[in-house]
Amino acid sequence: MSSQSSDDRPALDLPDWNRAGTAIVATFSTDDFAAGVRFVQAIGEAADRANHHPDVDLRFDHVTVRSVSHDVGKVTDRDLDLARTISGLAREQGLSAQGAADLRFADDAPVPPGSVQFWTAVAGIEPGASVDLSTDHETVTFTDDAGQTRYRVNVPTGDTPSGDRVRAALDAGGSLLDDSRAPDWWLLGDGAGNQARVCDATDGIPPLAQDLPLAR
Repeated sequence: MSSQSSDDRPALDLPDWNRAGTAIVATFSTDDFAAGVRFVQAIGEAADRANHHPDVDLRFDHVTVRSVSHDVGKVTDRDLDLARTISGLAREQGLSAQGAADLRFADDAPVPPGSVQFWTAVAGIEPGASVDLSTDHETVTFTDDAGQTRYRVNVPTGDTPSGDRVRAALDAGGSLLDDSRAPDWWLLGDGAGNQARVCDATDGIPPLAQDLPLAR
């Protein structure tokens, strides 16, 4: 299994948007179809001005926008700039993004906005849910090479095969850090320096604090 390395991707500091594979995606709620049409028209005009065109899906009560720089096959600053413009247009028209989940590693440590989709996928959380990961998952902190505090979360998948959960997390923008112990467990990164250890069950697997050096 593989995914684009987090080192190759620009930081995603966009509350309305999440990574989805090689793209970024946002869904905006609309009161009716006419409101969606107006929003799509504004997106089209902005895209023409930027000479950068996203994929747009118009439905009765929402509009989904997906942006990727097709010439290089990944998200670039062009996508981030257009995403900021589209979010601004949504605010001007009184629209809000769907699935604005309140995910936290602990009480005072929110999951970065650009990593919400990864953690939703890897932990099997319903989109838009409010969850403190440390409540149901073994969680430890560590210091990365830049001196920043990061989180590592143990994610047993229960009835869901762990390999399926890993693939879903990679499709949501995660990166594979270590599969040397697969299928016992995989170590994934969220693009912001935090890590998830994915396993079917915790029996026979060392505690995270004991296992941490393997991630460094």
